[in-house]
Amino acid sequence: MEADSNAVKAEYRRDGSDTIKSWWNKTGDGTCYLGPYARPINKMRVVEQRTAAPDIYGKWYYR
Repeated sequence: MEADSNAVKAEYRRDGSDTIKSWWNKTGDGTCYLGPYARPINKMRVVEQRTAAPDIYGKWYYR
């Protein structure tokens, strides 16, 4: 979650998969979430969820 109270998620794809998954961080501004370790992430982007407005999608980053 950002300082403006909008939730933030990462969309990502792991090595060996074509499935795009989401990873939410709703714990507050300046925090991070460490999930379970698995295959490396090879593609990701950040998405800001906004109420009553379109979500803001960042560009894809590749490893």
